[in-house]
Amino acid sequence: MPFDANGNYTLPTIYIAIPGEVIKSTQHNTPFEDVQAALNNTLCRDGRTPWTGNQNANNNKLTGLAKGTNSTDAVRMDQVATLDGETDFTGKVTVQDVDDWTSNEPVPAKQADGRYVQQGITSNNDKPAKYAWLDLTTESDYPRLGVQDTVGATYGFYGIAKVNALIGSCLANNNPGISGALAGTSLCVNPDDDLPYLAYNGNTEIAALALDSAKVNKSDGSMSALNVQISGGLFQMTNTGAPGYATWYRPTGTATDGVLDIYSNVGSTKANVLRITADGGINILGSGTFQKNGSEVALKSDIPSLPGSTILTWTVDNVVSMSTQALPQTFKSAPVVWCQDISNTDVHYAVIKDETITTTNFQVQTGSNVTIPKLRFFAMGDIA
Repeated sequence: MPFDANGNYTLPTIYIAIPGEVIKSTQHNTPFEDVQAALNNTLCRDGRTPWTGNQNANNNKLTGLAKGTNSTDAVRMDQVATLDGETDFTGKVTVQDVDDWTSNEPVPAKQADGRYVQQGITSNNDKPAKYAWLDLTTESDYPRLGVQDTVGATYGFYGIAKVNALIGSCLANNNPGISGALAGTSLCVNPDDDLPYLAYNGNTEIAALALDSAKVNKSDGSMSALNVQISGGLFQMTNTGAPGYATWYRPTGTATDGVLDIYSNVGSTKANVLRITADGGINILGSGTFQKNGSEVALKSDIPSLPGSTILTWTVDNVVSMSTQALPQTFKSAPVVWCQDISNTDVHYAVIKDETITTTNFQVQTGSNVTIPKLRFFAMGDIA
């Protein structure tokens, strides 16, 4: 038993020699045989002795190790990096080709370069492209590029061959294949007036475009059906077919001046019928009226004047003829006063003595000088 379980070597107890006694062979041979067995279980420094089992370093380091070169060599710390967090490799890392594209295994550069399109960079006005593909089946003669962004929207782009074909078909007056397009149409310039026209039916017929440059003269603003004049800050439009009808705009700093005047031949030639003033007022200068849904709108001048802005009403019981009644509030001047019998008995006659009305009271006279059970009084004027 050269070593115990903890690797400690102990000589057999039989080796002990006693002075004065003859050494026996069992004391000599057995210990040396045990030492031989112990030495055969140790490591030689020159590496000639291979390990026969796993080694436990007991949290100690292997120092002074050479760099590993063969696949079965141990590697030094400077040959590897920790993989617990971010890892930097100074050399190339080679991985095998992917055989399962649904897994999380790394993709070699060669396979990635042939399989994917690099995702674009997003700016303020752009979206990054996520997928791209070539469409070779929709129109076999005209391949196009399909792109899908990160939110799933798809876009298609024709190549120059398709664009040239579309332009060529238009110039040749052929149907370009656009839905709803008219076969045999193209744009042309009529040499008679140098204006753009639409040519069709094999260029045998032409039709003027809706946008006709002859309608508006860009140099002076005049039109074929409407004369436009701009000068000195003024803007005027006149109907050339009926010159009395016009609109005139002018800048002004005077509140009552017209900034927009409408003229009409109704009533007289070039009559100013409507004016919007600089202070926001609207003046009807003709014989027309303000209307809403065909009904005229009453103006302040249409409402009759009243003796005041306030009407007071109150009741008094058992009114005696020629009695003085107090007004509920004081008026600025003598108001207009009248009364009404609201008794539940026979109707009686009563009048207000106008000459007795003051700003605070008045006198009432009843018919036949009777006492009226209940009178309602009214007073109209301006409260003091």
